[in-house]
Amino acid sequence: LSVKTRLGYDCVTVETWIEHLLKQSPAAISLHGRTLQQMYRGTADWEAIAKAVALVKGTGTLLLGNGDVQSLEELVRRVQETSVDGVLIGRAVFGAPWLFGHKEQARALARQGGATSGALLDAGPSTIEQRFEILLDHARQFEALCGGGQFHRMRKHLGWYCKGFPRAAALRARMFRVCSADDVAAALADYRMGCVADVDAVPPLAEPAPSSRCS
Repeated sequence: LSVKTRLGYDCVTVETWIEHLLKQSPAAISLHGRTLQQMYRGTADWEAIAKAVALVKGTGTLLLGNGDVQSLEELVRRVQETSVDGVLIGRAVFGAPWLFGHKEQARALARQGGATSGALLDAGPSTIEQRFEILLDHARQFEALCGGGQFHRMRKHLGWYCKGFPRAAALRARMFRVCSADDVAAALADYRMGCVADVDAVPPLAEPAPSSRCS
């Protein structure tokens, strides 16, 4: 049995709540660093998560932290600061599946207490074309696995890839209307035709991560 929970309902009651959960001897507790009332407002309270780690230590239950982790570099830092057994990443990976490409290196750094290099740990596609290749491959794999009748479920995922480069908003809007991987390929081809001069470089991602109940 594992439990995913928050710091409390409308105030932080992490000590009493974690002690109550530990009476059931769960295999793992995943703790999001906000109260339920906060939803996703404010910032995750990792100091409260660290208190939970101290309570769980020696019980045989794993304590996983969750909340506002945007990179593998930050993941390593959270493990080093709080001694959590692991960290969950949610919204940061939307449209950025390459985030996990260096997960083994991040795991080693977290265990060893070494310094991190964010540029290396979170290295993703360096050009728009590389990003488009991943986007289209994602679309094709989804269509092959789930069939064309379910392709509408893919639209939001495709939209998340479209951020941080010229005319991304227009391309994202079109992704919400595609019905197949072929439609995706056509949309990307049209983007290239209309934005040839901008295809060679991807500026730093600047748009905020999308809101979701997954993180």
